[in-house]
Amino acid sequence: MKKYRGLCTKIALAAATCMLFTGCGDKEANKSPTPTGALKDADNEEQKTSTTQTPKEEEKEPENTGEDGNGQNMPDGQPLVPGTTGGEDMTENIEDSGVIWVKAEDEERAKTEVIKDDHSGHLMYQGLYYDILDEECARIADYYDLEMTELVIPDTITWEGKIYRVTQIGEDVFSYHYDLEKLVLGNNVRVIEANAFCGCSSLSEIVFGTGLEEIGGHAFEGCDILSEIALPQGLKSIGAEAFCSCTALKSITLPEGLLTLGDNMFFDCESLEKIHIPASVEAIPYGLFTNCASLSEVELSEGLTVIEEEAFWACEALTSLILPDSLAFIGDRAFYNSALESITFPEKRVSIGEGIFDFCDALTTIYVSGNTTSYYEEAFGEEYEYRAVH
Repeated sequence: MKKYRGLCTKIALAAATCMLFTGCGDKEANKSPTPTGALKDADNEEQKTSTTQTPKEEEKEPENTGEDGNGQNMPDGQPLVPGTTGGEDMTENIEDSGVIWVKAEDEERAKTEVIKDDHSGHLMYQGLYYDILDEECARIADYYDLEMTELVIPDTITWEGKIYRVTQIGEDVFSYHYDLEKLVLGNNVRVIEANAFCGCSSLSEIVFGTGLEEIGGHAFEGCDILSEIALPQGLKSIGAEAFCSCTALKSITLPEGLLTLGDNMFFDCESLEKIHIPASVEAIPYGLFTNCASLSEVELSEGLTVIEEEAFWACEALTSLILPDSLAFIGDRAFYNSALESITFPEKRVSIGEGIFDFCDALTTIYVSGNTTSYYEEAFGEEYEYRAVH
């Protein structure tokens, strides 16, 4: 379920249109102008809707009759409060408004105990909705506290006398939760699904639990004031564009044992200054450091075999790089428009893609072993100085 539906119609329409031009993974994303027609279209749509409605004969103040002000009877006479799931007696008018409601009574009870929301089937507890996955595990499916600034994911919840470990955070659950400032993950959380915290523009601190194994694609995309991340030991996989457009991110610790990095994972992380790639990572994926304008220090470990296409695209502060002996392949335009002045190749021959040094105008020196000099001269031409590795 999406939050703030109907409350931000114009913003949502504008953002959706803008994403067509500025999505992560687009090499020209930051250069595209923001479209100006989206808000106007939203206004036109709103005006069109209002003119097709049948006018009321007269407006009256609602009487205190147990109704919600829209003529809607409240279940059991209880007041309704904004939330992310609706009662069974909701009118079409209220649902169409985009504001979904929960009973204030249920919300109050859920502060101290796990209860079940009869309409959605979710379990409610301390601002969050849960689904039971199996005999042992539960997944966070949504939230109803729209104003929380600190989110603490518990290790377990108890329902009908049985304890369930909270192991997953669902897809899109907290996306664009603009008020969220701090996230503390329980130690049983194994999976953060795709887009889970995408667009949380106030998120400045994350405390990861010890059980995390997988971060889905776009999970923290656009968390643009997040400056430091320390990922936990045990993490195995990070999805595509997981930290895309985290423009304030200066440092991130990747744990030993990490296996997979996603395409464009650090796209537009313009403040990222240095990084160590652990020995367990065998491939630098497509576009990993695209537009990382401040990246000046990269440590590649033995065990790395592949640098894929456009991996270091427009790394404007990266002046030197040492490639590990385990490296076997470099993809097309891998260092396109970077600031490289020198680069050191392994003693063996490395398969080279097309144009890996295109627009690397500062590159003058390539360090190679004596028995591979002719190979690299043929691959790159005579415009560079080839020096023997000491």
